[in-house]
Amino acid sequence: MSDEIADDRRVQPIAVDNGAPIISFENFAALGHNQGRYAISLTVGIPVSMSDGSVPTVHRVVAHLYADARALQTLRDAIDKCFVLSADAKGKAQ
Repeated sequence: MSDEIADDRRVQPIAVDNGAPIISFENFAALGHNQGRYAISLTVGIPVSMSDGSVPTVHRVVAHLYADARALQTLRDAIDKCFVLSADAKGKAQ
């Protein structure tokens, strides 16, 4: 048995980029696809004080996500794993 790991199982190093944006969102405004590319516009609600004293929430697009099906599946898998982590943490706290 070899100590080497098959190429498809190697962990790929990721360079840390402190300039990468952190995107916080609450919803999406639009989504679509064209020729194998998918698009999702992510939004956040921002309270805005008006001169009449009201404070309506204005929804603004904070990012446009463009990806192919493989990349979206990878994102879906990561989101699913976040929910599993959350469920595990809740189970340990009880």
